[in-house]
Amino acid sequence: MTGCNIGGDTDVRLEVGPAADRAVELLGSWGNAPCGDRWHAVRVVPEGRAVWCGPPRRCPTAELIEFVEDLLTRDPAQLTCRYTWLG
Repeated sequence: MTGCNIGGDTDVRLEVGPAADRAVELLGSWGNAPCGDRWHAVRVVPEGRAVWCGPPRRCPTAELIEFVEDLLTRDPAQLTCRYTWLG
């Protein structure tokens, strides 16, 4: 887990990987980010990085783990059926 101070807020990231050249950074909350009440994660693959909006912040732990596992194992088309791609 890594963290740094950005604008007075702690930016916390949990890095998970590697799995088939993929890694996921689970992000801490941002006050006025899109899907502000949901988990965000960065999916890192050789082709680049993409931010995904996942389950609600108060979801059960199993649902959060499933979100991270999905980002590690599913292709973008499968992810789009389950989560919101933020760019």
